[in-house]
Amino acid sequence: MVETDLMLPALDNLTFEEERHLYWVDGRPIHSVSHYLKPISGQVYQSIDKDVLDAAAHRGTAVHFAIELYNAFGVVEVSDECRPYLDAYLAWHSKNHPENIFEERRVYHPTYWYAGTSDQISTIGDSLWIVDYKAVAQLHPFLVGPQLAAYAKAWQAHGVQIEHVASLHLQKNGNYSFKEYPIQENFNVFLECLSVQSHIDENMGGR
Repeated sequence: MVETDLMLPALDNLTFEEERHLYWVDGRPIHSVSHYLKPISGQVYQSIDKDVLDAAAHRGTAVHFAIELYNAFGVVEVSDECRPYLDAYLAWHSKNHPENIFEERRVYHPTYWYAGTSDQISTIGDSLWIVDYKAVAQLHPFLVGPQLAAYAKAWQAHGVQIEHVASLHLQKNGNYSFKEYPIQENFNVFLECLSVQSHIDENMGGR
């Protein structure tokens, strides 16, 4: 059972440079989870037009902000375009009743040396979850699973016992799907990607 007064470690030595999407720990650069997942994401997104990807990223940012407003203040404020995605979140929230919600918390793994940002950490029932919002047309579980497992293992390395990870796919029609991923199985995939991408970085100067 999760404590009702759950607190997360501050990790003040971890900083983030938003413009270049760079993480730093004690002044040392550290690659992101998304960087190490390039062996998968490169295959997923290589045929998609950049304008489409940019529009999806903009929508995702707007939806994330609307969810944060609701979770913090109970305020429903969003554009007409993004309202169905927020409605989907509200439906999920009403059914699952997440508590002790922490939004957009950055974390790093001190051993495997990667960093990332969790959309939501919350208690659902008696368990501690990472929930990742996806306001996209198509969900790619084989990419999302390793992403969330990497976050979970990083938090666990700092003593936060994440028990479950899941994607919350918010859809244009106002519906949602909530999918859980086994942590260890997906973390193994992440470590394979980390190894491959590290090899590419070392030999081709990847950033």
